[in-house]
Amino acid sequence: MAEKKQVIQLYRALLKVTKKWHYDPTRADRSIRDHITSQIHRQFRDNISASSSQVPTLIEHGKNELSALKQLQSNYFDQMYPITTRLVPELTQKSKVLLSDVSQSKIKKRKWGLADKIWGFTDSKDDDVLVSKNKSDQ
Repeated sequence: MAEKKQVIQLYRALLKVTKKWHYDPTRADRSIRDHITSQIHRQFRDNISASSSQVPTLIEHGKNELSALKQLQSNYFDQMYPITTRLVPELTQKSKVLLSDVSQSKIKKRKWGLADKIWGFTDSKDDDVLVSKNKSDQ
């Protein structure tokens, strides 16, 4: 019975951590928060019929996962290993545009050759429209 209570507490703690995770609506299909939440649900469902001898090992694994998520969320590694070079704001904006759902759907519709994949994903006209559209959304 005590193990069942531990499992439920662990499950709730994992979900609580994921709710605090950043959500970017422009990349809703590729949200890390949704991915982590679905993985938690799947792993708990898969292990629902685990034997009583496996439960302590699974709880320990879950606690390790919880501590890893908390470290990532608190920027533990960013503070421990600071980055000396930061991205240029224009490049950051362009990457947001390229990774948005709108751009990704346009990219998927096109036929791409190797050179196109290496040197350019969108036309400059598309970039200007998407950048101005994303700026107006903010």
